[in-house]
Amino acid sequence: MCRARRSSPLLLLVAATTTLAGGSALAAPAHDAPHGEGPAVSFADAVAEAARSPELVAIERALRDAAPATARRRRDALHPQLEVSPGWSDGPAWQLALGVGLTGGVADAAAEASRAGLAATAARVRLHQRDRRLEVGARWLASWLAHQRLRLADRELEAALELERLAGEATRLGAATRVETAAATAYRLDAAARHLELEGEAIDADLALGAALARPGPVRASAHLPPSVGAPAPAAGLPIDAASQRASATAASAAAAAALAAGRRRWELGARIEQASGAAAGYVTVGIDLGGGDRGRHAASSERIRAQAASGEAELATRRAEVEAWRRRHDLEHARQLAAARAAQVDALVAWTEALDAARAAGEVLLGDLVLARRQLATAEAEAASAAAALTWAEVEPGLASGGGGR
Repeated sequence: MCRARRSSPLLLLVAATTTLAGGSALAAPAHDAPHGEGPAVSFADAVAEAARSPELVAIERALRDAAPATARRRRDALHPQLEVSPGWSDGPAWQLALGVGLTGGVADAAAEASRAGLAATAARVRLHQRDRRLEVGARWLASWLAHQRLRLADRELEAALELERLAGEATRLGAATRVETAAATAYRLDAAARHLELEGEAIDADLALGAALARPGPVRASAHLPPSVGAPAPAAGLPIDAASQRASATAASAAAAAALAAGRRRWELGARIEQASGAAAGYVTVGIDLGGGDRGRHAASSERIRAQAASGEAELATRRAEVEAWRRRHDLEHARQLAAARAAQVDALVAWTEALDAARAAGEVLLGDLVLARRQLATAEAEAASAAAALTWAEVEPGLASGGGGR
């Protein structure tokens, strides 16, 4: 770039803006006013709230209520029957019959099918909770990044407005060229346009976070990222996807066994007492269900197909989880390297802008040089914020996916 070595009152005036643009705006002070009207929520609170959504709480309550009923299933499966038949012969008459139906193994099979069905539902709830945690975690980081970039845009716009004001003063003194004043105005307009765009992005991100949390309005991420915990520990046990499919396969197999058990021949055992015309008699009754139809074979066949399909999906989910583990390790290492590179880039650009500020008083640079440096610094700071968000996601995603809070 060609340097114009001339003294200009404008170059002396713009030196007053050093405190506005110097240093990295990533280190935003705590008193910066947040944008948006939604309540702020921390990362940990947002993830915890995701697992307490009304529909999940209702399902968990229903599962707890159903557990005692499943435990009583074997006792309730006998269903004794008492039959009283008053009548008339040569005088008053009556019959009293007590019987019970027996089907071998049906009570145990039905109880096991109920328990397996509840376990499959619980596994699906855990899978849904995992998906909610991942969604809310990603939405929270998107909101944080949108507001971080908006805070950076605030500072850049303030610096651009001050630079334009000083350029106007220099113009009135006859010390600024048309090129310099036009550069200051163009810089301010560009910063204002970007600021408007980022305001819209922040509102959209807050609305998306509020929707993910089932809130009636926007919710913004708090100003601080969750603390870094380094490399995540490997998840123990089956992945949640595979565990859910495995539980569904077990439930389908149990349902098939229950369908076949219910279709077995039914025995009726009981006793009957009758009295008529002053005479009484007692009988022992034994009966068998001659039956018909497919005796549960069609239903059992359908359940077996479901079990086989779910078992296959469980195997696929396990292999996909292994690939995901490799991907996450790569993403974490890449995110660390990128965050370090972006931080170094910001430091270098800060040093460049400080050097330009020091050279302005000697008339060694033009206003365009300063505008270029500040624009590049603002871009680098925004990219550094994106890299910080990506690094945070790479650290928290494995924990969110395995059932924890990520941090």
